[in-house]
Amino acid sequence: MTVAIISTGGTISSISDEGTGATPELEGSYLVDSLPVLDRGPPIETCEFANVPSAYLTIEQMSSLTEVVQEYSRNDDLTGIVVTVGTDVLEEVAYFVDLCYGGPTPDEYRDDCGSRELRA
Repeated sequence: MTVAIISTGGTISSISDEGTGATPELEGSYLVDSLPVLDRGPPIETCEFANVPSAYLTIEQMSSLTEVVQEYSRNDDLTGIVVTVGTDVLEEVAYFVDLCYGGPTPDEYRDDCGSRELRA
């Protein structure tokens, strides 16, 4: 069984930039590859949905994100779906997707800061 990781950008995908402080540039596949602990788990499929500062996510993008989550949820070969979202709008995106999503209810929404610690 595979886990899908849908990357949207935000804090977790950012690198230091002297001019602006941080810029989202890392793709979800890079984040997965940078965490060797994930090699011990199920196979991972990444989806590069967006790579923007989380505060820049629009309602239209959140609606499209919901559609992507719904599409993945119809795949019986998936164990789970993870959406990486920056901390600026984590709750708002989770709430929006929860309201608009018509599939099975996820077990939890959370910001797993451990992945950033491992990357650092």
